[in-house]
Amino acid sequence: MMGAARRGILAAVMAIGFALPAAAADNAVVTDGDRVYRNYMREAATVQPGQLRLEIRGMTFEDAGNVRLNLLGFPARESVSRESGGIFDVLGSYGLGNAGEIGFLVPTYIQSQRVDGVTVNNQDVGDVQLYGKFKHSVAEHCVVAGGLELTTPTGVERKSFGTGEYAVNPFVSSRYQKGRFALGGHVGYQIYAGDVNDVANYSIEAIVRGSESYAIRAELSGRWFEMEGTRFHDVVVMPGIDYNLTSNFVLRPTGLANITDEALDWGLGVGVAYTF
Repeated sequence: MMGAARRGILAAVMAIGFALPAAAADNAVVTDGDRVYRNYMREAATVQPGQLRLEIRGMTFEDAGNVRLNLLGFPARESVSRESGGIFDVLGSYGLGNAGEIGFLVPTYIQSQRVDGVTVNNQDVGDVQLYGKFKHSVAEHCVVAGGLELTTPTGVERKSFGTGEYAVNPFVSSRYQKGRFALGGHVGYQIYAGDVNDVANYSIEAIVRGSESYAIRAELSGRWFEMEGTRFHDVVVMPGIDYNLTSNFVLRPTGLANITDEALDWGLGVGVAYTF
């Protein structure tokens, strides 16, 4: 019931947010400066040439009962009955030419697990990611992009903050944007070295710019993999609002609600992005 209620609240917030732009009076339009949260590195949008964008963000998560996956997104130990914590990221991106973007993501995990009736707390750095992508216009309002993510084994494996293996995630994405609206998505396949199972990933995203001061966004994000004969399908919806405090300073509150039982129950977070 609580999970259904949270999803209902988030759906209501999204519906209200998407209805607001109809009353807006200015001529605001969606641009590549309007970005999603979880799949930022994969979407078919890039930072302007020669610009550096730096975002600091954090999200707290809760999963009470039927804990199947940990914060890293892989199976939790069977003895874990409750999981909570947060992920804090530093995300940097640089506009390479007119159609490229390179960047990095440095995550830090704070985790609290209920294991056999005892609370276990851990915190440490996770696996650092590097990425690059290029986009290409295929129609007046539509672009496609292709890129590659490299995951490095910097996370502490014994704390479940890293896999201990390198991974590459080739992906393709597309985005249609016209006026106030944008719609896009991606598909990718994360290939791990060693014994870690590969992970298919995908997303669907929508952005509506209500005015020059704010934009409403939502993304459906999924992961699918199989481990020891068990299939895991981790799907969440993430609504959010971008408040443009200045032309280069954005406040980004974001929510998370699970669609499948494998995913964490819910999450709340915020990002602060500055473009130089």
